[in-house]
Amino acid sequence: MSSNSTSIDYAEAFGIHSVPAAAIFAIIYAPLLVYYIFRLVTKFNYVFIVMTLFCLFRTVGFVIRAVVAGSTSAGSNLSLVIADQVLFGIGFSGLLFATFSLQNDRERVAGLHYKTPPMSILTNGRIFHLVVAGSVALLVVGTSKLTSHGPGDQSTGNTLRTAGTWVLFGATLIPGIRAGAFMYLKSTKYQHVGMKMNSFVDQNAAAILCVITALLVERMVYSVITVGMQASEASYYPLSALPEFLVVCVFATPGLVLSRTELQEQDVILEGYRPNERLYDPHTQIHA
Repeated sequence: MSSNSTSIDYAEAFGIHSVPAAAIFAIIYAPLLVYYIFRLVTKFNYVFIVMTLFCLFRTVGFVIRAVVAGSTSAGSNLSLVIADQVLFGIGFSGLLFATFSLQNDRERVAGLHYKTPPMSILTNGRIFHLVVAGSVALLVVGTSKLTSHGPGDQSTGNTLRTAGTWVLFGATLIPGIRAGAFMYLKSTKYQHVGMKMNSFVDQNAAAILCVITALLVERMVYSVITVGMQASEASYYPLSALPEFLVVCVFATPGLVLSRTELQEQDVILEGYRPNERLYDPHTQIHA
């Protein structure tokens, strides 16, 4: 039993083949990891914590992937392959959490707060985090089942992974809808709020958030289309790994993520607007 199990090429089963591609992504994530550690120390924000962990997971994950792809014995090591799959499954949730937190901060400095029930639900942090965590749990358990040899385990694994992927896709749409709403309100009813923020990033924060969420949605569309299929690295790296990397690069835009101190300073600047409750209602016309 032991020799049979170790002879299984799990890397082949999960479509892991390319050493150069994995090595390249490990190399380009490493400096971003250093950058986010530096930003975390010098400009504290929850977003930087999440992005630091994400870059760490991706750097380690791609190193493991390169080792698994380049060594037959490593490719037959079930623990290594499961570690690779779990790191990549958990990692994407970090991007969603970081995006959600960044949207909270950017809407906060814009003086925007949603009152309508649908948007109140979509901006509820507890609900969002529970949905994402639930989807990740389904993916992790499903991946574990796929490597089991019990009766019906692989079928159950595929079902769980499919369910987790669809739930995660739905969760990814939430920041997308939110970014679209922010973009619309920023360009129509909240122009004068931005007068206090003169940098390019401040004036275009809504558009940048739309770019981030569009890349995340594209990545999940690919995952939904390929769920249940053997992964193809020819499509995985340009349509899944690359969009994630681009999101991490956009997050690194100077001035996009504000420190706790900067957020408090913006609260003071916006204090003059806050007595007017109409600022918090997206359906009410705001008067200067």
